Amino acid sequence: MTKIATSPPAALPANPVPHTETVNAIRFHFRKWVMTGEEPPPSLYPTLRANALHRDDEGDGEADDDGVDAGKPDGFLVEPTKRAMGFPDIPALMDQTKPTFAPFAPESGLFNGKAESPFINPVLDYDWGPEFNPSDGSGVPTKLPPPIRRVIKMLVPRVDADGNELGGVPVVLRDAPLGTYLGWNIAAAGFHKGQNCNYTGGVIPFARTKAERDASKDPRRSLQERYTDHAGYVAAVRAAAANAVAKGFLLQADADALIAQSDASNVLK
Repeated sequence: MTKIATSPPAALPANPVPHTETVNAIRFHFRKWVMTGEEPPPSLYPTLRANALHRDDEGDGEADDDGVDAGKPDGFLVEPTKRAMGFPDIPALMDQTKPTFAPFAPESGLFNGKAESPFINPVLDYDWGPEFNPSDGSGVPTKLPPPIRRVIKMLVPRVDADGNELGGVPVVLRDAPLGTYLGWNIAAAGFHKGQNCNYTGGVIPFARTKAERDASKDPRRSLQERYTDHAGYVAAVRAAAANAVAKGFLLQADADALIAQSDASNVLK
């Protein structure tokens, strides 16, 4: 019996940020566009040019910690390094007694605060020969193995003080966060231990209280500092949902469901 290879266990919990509600809204606007000609909301994604709207990431309607006023235009794409991204020193990633993600680290695979390698893997441009069109994958490769033409320069979104990416569409769990949400994870065991855990996102939850945060030396504000209590968290979710609805990236029915879920949750109870 052939054994099917599986991904290694991840060191961090899986990223819980959903996309279902955003897809629901996009499908709604796409249907209206086809049927009535009404255009969907403008696309929102990280850009080099100053044409992405900076969000009020603390949900308080005021300037965020980075000094940029909420609603003011700002570009978000930066070099793929911890320093350029502004990624915070989160103990769960810096503790050298734990598996530590190599892109935050020097060659040893352990982040020591003094050096770092690129945050993401490079993208290589291969020369497959004149009969192959890499733009659409058509044609026949004639150079095997293909030589590398160049390394394509990659950029990534910079992040806020929590390590959450800036410049995308409004998502309720992102804008009323419970942790740092990552598009990558760390392999906890096996041959690739301490390296990228393929196709798996991660989350690093916030401390519950300021005392817990101080004990772990976590630079990110605790849930208690952000929301005070459960009612404050529900209020933040309600505000984030209203913002997403207003921008066209959340349907009201889905907003109501998300608010009900937050009310039924045990956050700060």
